[in-house]
Amino acid sequence: MERRNKSAALASRIIPYHPEYRKITGSVTAAILFEQLEYWFDRYNHNSFYKFLEPAPDHPSYAPGDSWVEELGFSVKEFRTAFDKIGVRYNSKTEFLKAQEEGRLFIKNGEEKLYCSFIDKQKNVTYYVRNNELVDRLLDELTHKEVEGELQFVKPEIKNEKAMHPDIFVKGERSPSPEMGKPNLPRWEKSISRDGERPSPYIRRLHQ
Repeated sequence: MERRNKSAALASRIIPYHPEYRKITGSVTAAILFEQLEYWFDRYNHNSFYKFLEPAPDHPSYAPGDSWVEELGFSVKEFRTAFDKIGVRYNSKTEFLKAQEEGRLFIKNGEEKLYCSFIDKQKNVTYYVRNNELVDRLLDELTHKEVEGELQFVKPEIKNEKAMHPDIFVKGERSPSPEMGKPNLPRWEKSISRDGERPSPYIRRLHQ
């Protein structure tokens, strides 16, 4: 019984790989990252959020498990390579806002990407932004080709929105929750997963 319980606990924390997502991301690692990004965006009502790239024990907002490296089992290089296939990275909030103003927020080398990220150097964290129009359209097209229900995401309730960025809104982005920006929201201890565990929304800067 104990062995079965351990296996069940491990399985509940595994991030599944859906080959269908490789068709829109270009690689296995990018497909896995795409699914996990969608998981987090869904939990934050498709608003922008920040997250650590790798363990950051000296950062005041970090807790064990609060990073992409820990969550996905990727190396830093693997994460960057995967993200570059589906997103645009900006070195600063200033660069991000300039690109947004010029209407090229998700454009890289003439290609429209699914996401972008920017470093908030004052907070030393990286925010992630979703290209809602493009991602929704691609998922709709993909879903129509698959068995109904196979690609559905389960949307759990979320109460802690500290990771959301209150003053950045991209065209097509959903409105923020009334709770967003509250300074004394409770802190959760565990990272990922798909078994109902609470999310860890704190994020470290994504080094360029």
